[in-house]
Amino acid sequence: MKLRANVMEQKIFEIEDLKELEEFLQSQSEIEQLRERLFAEFLKYADYKNAGEWNKAVRLCESLAIIGWGNHEALEALRG
Repeated sequence: MKLRANVMEQKIFEIEDLKELEEFLQSQSEIEQLRERLFAEFLKYADYKNAGEWNKAVRLCESLAIIGWGNHEALEALRG
């Protein structure tokens, strides 16, 4: 299961088009588990230290916006 999660997260980071990302995410089963994994991953990058981590935080925010934040407070990635 861990390998599958890593592969899925890598795919999310590789997809450039938001419409394609939306289609990919909505085609997944077990959305609640996906949401929790993406949120946990988002927390790793929320306090980003470089542009690469910022880009990952943004993509995870976009992904969570697509599938819904669930019980978590919805956030937006804003440049400061």
